[in-house]
Amino acid sequence: MDNLNIESTSIPSKQEIKKKRVIRFFIDAAKQIIEKEGIDKVTIYSVSDLAGYSSASLYNYFQNIDELIGITATELVQPYVREYINIYKSDGDSLDKYIRSWICLLKYSLSNPELYFYMYTSDGADLIAQYAKKYYKLFPLEDDIPSEILSIHILQNNAAEQEEDSISYSVKDGFFSAESATEIWEYGYILYKGILADRNSKNPFIKDDKIYISMFVKRFIGFIKEKLEKDKDLSEFLI
Repeated sequence: MDNLNIESTSIPSKQEIKKKRVIRFFIDAAKQIIEKEGIDKVTIYSVSDLAGYSSASLYNYFQNIDELIGITATELVQPYVREYINIYKSDGDSLDKYIRSWICLLKYSLSNPELYFYMYTSDGADLIAQYAKKYYKLFPLEDDIPSEILSIHILQNNAAEQEEDSISYSVKDGFFSAESATEIWEYGYILYKGILADRNSKNPFIKDDKIYISMFVKRFIGFIKEKLEKDKDLSEFLI
């Protein structure tokens, strides 16, 4: 895989510094539009006008507007990425980390359903993953992140694929069979997409995102308990 998390030791040229500065102007403009109006309001003209450059200039730095949106969206989900990384770097067994990673994703997704639906459930996940790789080359993560965490998170921008890989550690640790693991991540993904779609529809009967999280945890933990192949206390997640 590409070495995405190591800073280059070479001194950037003036041209490279200028290029990165202009890219930052475009990203910041796109971020402002996404945060205030939504992803679908980011156009070549709206973002160029806000960034203070001609629309033609955008193509000197990005392949198209979709690439700019993908790179900007990657920056906007960095709070989630950081927490996700910290979960997998922390103490605890593989199943604890797996469950916590799902809850973490749902928590951030509920704060901005449109953004996270775009990033992690889009049909164009492979293309979005390429945009994410470009973002991390421009703005590298710290250099102490295990390569397996990078490969799961950065190279796969689809929640289903991320969690399919993540649960493999619990299979190795004897918590589930491979067959049960497939059923678990598929069930988690269905729950996640359903909750996100409901949140996006602004369900008038659910006014607190904690209800969605509690609903997800109770159903997901209940399903996991049915598939466990060795004893594991999961009561802490149900508090």
